[in-house]
Formats: sequence, C-alpha cells, structure tokens
Amino acid sequence: MQSERALLVILVILLQGIGLVMIYDASAIFANESPAIHDSDFFLKRQLVWVGLGAAAFGALCLMDYRVLVRNALPIFGVSLVSLGMVFLPGIGVEANGSHRWIRLGGKIFQPSEVAKLSCILFLAHALTRGQGRSPLTIKKLLFPLGGIAVCAGLILLEPNLSSTGVLGSIGFIVLFVSGLKLRYLLCLTVAGLGGLAYKVYTSSYQFGRILAYLDPIRHESGIAYQQTHSLLALGTGGLFGLGLGAGRQKLGFLPYLYNDFVGASVGEQVGFIGMCVLISLFVILVVLGFRIATRARQFEGYLVATGVSSLIALETILHLGVVTSLLPATGLNLPFVSFGGSNLFVTFLGVGLLMSISRVAEKEPATERPRALRVRAPGRRDEPGGVGAPRRRGAWRAQGRDRAGGQRVRPFVS
Repeated sequence: MQSERALLVILVILLQGIGLVMIYDASAIFANESPAIHDSDFFLKRQLVWVGLGAAAFGALCLMDYRVLVRNALPIFGVSLVSLGMVFLPGIGVEANGSHRWIRLGGKIFQPSEVAKLSCILFLAHALTRGQGRSPLTIKKLLFPLGGIAVCAGLILLEPNLSSTGVLGSIGFIVLFVSGLKLRYLLCLTVAGLGGLAYKVYTSSYQFGRILAYLDPIRHESGIAYQQTHSLLALGTGGLFGLGLGAGRQKLGFLPYLYNDFVGASVGEQVGFIGMCVLISLFVILVVLGFRIATRARQFEGYLVATGVSSLIALETILHLGVVTSLLPATGLNLPFVSFGGSNLFVTFLGVGLLMSISRVAEKEPATERPRALRVRAPGRRDEPGGVGAPRRRGAWRAQGRDRAGGQRVRPFVS
C-alpha cells in the first residue's frame, strides 16, 4: 500500500504542475490587459495560495485517522448547510452573473457548494454505518440521510448551480448503490431527481437555451453556443500534437473563462490529441487508484468515503471534458487540479488526503473480510430460515454480516 500512496502523491504533483502551467498561459494576457488587474501573474499567484493551503490540508489528512471526520460528519454537514445559506446574505454572499454561489471570508472568496460535495460523502458514510449491529436500517431511518442530501441539493439549486446539484445527486446515488440499497429504491430516487432537474431546466430560459444550443450549435454559434464553438475550434486547431506550449490562440480574447471552465480546450490546443490522452490517462490512473483503495479499506465507512471521493473526481473530469468537446451541454465545472479555482482545488486536495488516510489506516488494521450482508432481509420469525433463534449453519457469520473474529456486525438494508 505504500507504493499506492507514493503513486498517488506523484499523480497529484503532476496534475497540479500541469494545472499551474495552463492557468498562467491561459490567463496572463487577459489579466495584463484587464483595467482592474494589470498583472499577468494575478491568477497564477492566487492559485499558488490555494495550492499551499490545499497541500497543508492534504498533509494533515495523510497523518490523521479519517474516521475522526466520519464520526464528526454531522457537525461538518451542518456547517456546510449554514454556509450554503450564507450565500444569500447581503454583505457576506457574493453575486456574479446573476448567481449567488460564493461567500467572502477573511478577504477570500469561497464557494460552499464545493465543500458540500465532500461533506455529503462524509455524512452518508456516517449515516449508513452508524449503529451497526444494533438494528437493521429501515426505510424510516433511511429518510434521515436522504432528507439531508435533498436539503443540501435544494440550497445549491437555488443559487442557481445546476451542474453542482447534478454532481451532488450523482455522488449520493453512487454511495447509496455501493452501500447495498435496493435497486427499486434507487430507481425511485433517480426518477424524482431527474424530474426535478428537468423541471428546473424547462422553467429557466437560460438553462433551456443551453440545451437548445447543444442540440443545434451552428444556429447559436454567435450567441449562447459561442463558448462551445470556440472550444471545438481550439481542439481542432491543436490537431494531433498541438501548437506548442504558449502558442494557443483562444487566449487572445476569443474564448472566455479559458483558465477554468474551458481549460481542457487550452490543453488540447497547445499539446494536441496526444497531450490530452496523457492528461486523461493521469486522471484514469488516479480514479482507478482511488477505487482500489476503496476495495482494500477494512472499515465499511472507509469503503464508502473512498468510493465517493473517487467518483467525485471521475464525474468532474468526465463532465468538464464532455463540455469542452461538446458531448454535453455547456456548464461551469472545473477540471480537478488543472482549472483555476481555489474552492474546488482545496476540496480536491482534501479528497485525495482522505484517500491517503484510508490507505494508511487500512494497512494498520487487522485483515477482516468485506461485509456481505447489505442486501439480506431483516431477521424474521424463529421458525423462518435465518430468523431470530433459527439454527445456525456453517458459515452463517457471512449471511449475518459478521467478520471472522465475531466482532463487527454490519446493519443490513431491509428489502
């Protein structure tokens, strides 16, 4: 496992190095010509501050036990909900382009929805594993984690921030799925969630316009599809090997937000298809490594947290590259470690730090078998097979979710 953690650190360094180079190249001209900035290093210096803060948090999490955060997931989640509500407070919340997504803390602007993604993963891990061995998880008890996630998603949707809402809902779905929730319940939750997002898109002229631009980009190339059109131009100009570092043309004022929402287009323009394949390969290795750490976690909460964090990085990468290549409608999502944005970068550092902590803790824990009782029915009558007081068969500890040492018992989901 030490080799896994070493590879994880190397991947973080490589991706962050690529990000700093791309942010400086994509933002230097814009920052220098902006009347309010007049400093070509402005965005790079701001990102370096967040790199330092994120690296410090990453190092701290590597040394601590992640279960401390899981045990304190409720207050962390509560603070996250409060911060989501603060974006609407005058003097604290920051409005930009008609959205209330940021708060100002100590002179720094922070985006609470980024923290909410990670806090929801911890919250679900805590809610789905608390009280193991005392009673099965009933539908009534399941309403608590689902209600918390629904409130969090609703606050983000009010900002409005449709993309982050979708990511949050997808992460919740994945964590519930791997925890063993019955598929019929997941299907109901999926239909409800997609129905809510579809209604929001239909009632929002701006979001609905993005869908129309996605379906017919040529018709809207000078309007709402402008960014997607120039993103494709950047990728096409880059060709197989790219124009070379520093030779990109979209940074000359053609493609807005090239240093964050469309940084993938800048990468493709400068290093071409080959360079994009290398970048994607780094993300694939990072995500696969995260899922590998999840499967080796000795505690069920570690399995859920590692799965959630790995899924978060994978989803943000897929969605960002999907927007850049026009495979998906345009939306504002950063590319982890590469895009400019302190909040997303800091939370990504925290997530990878959790992976490091889970790997380190698993190495010190005794080897126990993965719980397998998440889909069994709740114990029935004494005369029913597997019911309370029924004769135990050989290997019955597997069906009851008990490890070989007869210790931890995992609470099953009812059918």
